[in-house]
Amino acid sequence: MAGLCEGGNEPPGFLKANNLSYDNQGRLLPYEVVHHPVGTPYPGCFPVAVVVRKSFSTYPDPRTSLYDARRMRKKLREKELEAWAKLPQKGLGVELYSEFTPANSWIRHREGLTSSEWREAIKMTAHVSSVRSLPGRTRDNILCRRCHREPETLAHVLGSCPHGEVLRNSRHHRIHSMIAEQFRSINFQVFEEVHGLADNGSTRRIDMIVIPPNNNNGYIIDLTVRFEKQKSQPENIGKKTTSMYVPFHISWTNTVYNKLK
Repeated sequence: MAGLCEGGNEPPGFLKANNLSYDNQGRLLPYEVVHHPVGTPYPGCFPVAVVVRKSFSTYPDPRTSLYDARRMRKKLREKELEAWAKLPQKGLGVELYSEFTPANSWIRHREGLTSSEWREAIKMTAHVSSVRSLPGRTRDNILCRRCHREPETLAHVLGSCPHGEVLRNSRHHRIHSMIAEQFRSINFQVFEEVHGLADNGSTRRIDMIVIPPNNNNGYIIDLTVRFEKQKSQPENIGKKTTSMYVPFHISWTNTVYNKLK
C-alpha cells in the first residue's frame, strides 16, 4: 500500500507527495494505480492508492523507452494496429496499411476530396460502410441488394457486383492509359491489347507489353484492381496469373516481333 505523508516520518512502503510520480533523479516512475483503500493506520498520512509496479517487458529497454514519448506512441500504434488487423470483419487488409504509409496521407490532408467523399473513404478504410454483411446492419439476408448473388461485402461492391461493372471498366481504362503514357514518356515501346492464341485453341488478350529502349526483353502488364486482404495476396495472384499466361507466351512474342519489323 502507498499513500501521501505529511512531514518526513513516513512509514516503510509509503511514498511522499513529491516522489509519488518521480524518483530522486526526476525520472517518471512506472507505477499504476489499481485500488483505493478505505483508511490508513498511520498518523499524519492519508490514503492514496495501492500502487503496483507495472511490467514493461514489451519494450526493448524499459529504462529508456519508458521516457521516450515517440517510442511509446509507436509501440501503442503498433499494438492497436495488430489488434485491429485481427478483427474478422473490420480487420481485412489492415496489416497492409503500414507497408506504404504515404498512401494514407489523404486521411490528414484531404486534398482533392469533398467532405462526404472523405467520410466515405474513412468508412471504407475501417470497414464500416453500410453494406449488408456488416454485423447488425440488417435483419434480412446479407445477399447483395443489387445482384442477389453473393454476400454484400465491400469487396463484392467494389470488385465483382454487375451493378458497378461500367464504373469498374471506366476505372480500368483510365489507369491503363496512365500507365501506358508513363512508359512512353521514358521511351519504352508500348503494345496495347495484344491478342494471344494457346496451343489448345484458347485465346486471351493482354493489357499491354512494354519493351525498354535498346533491350530485347519485354514485360507483360495485365492491370487488375483488387480488394487487398493480406500481405501474401500479391504473391498468390502472381503465381496464378503466371501459370495462366505461360501457354500464350510464344503467341504474344511472335505478335510483338512482327510489329517490330
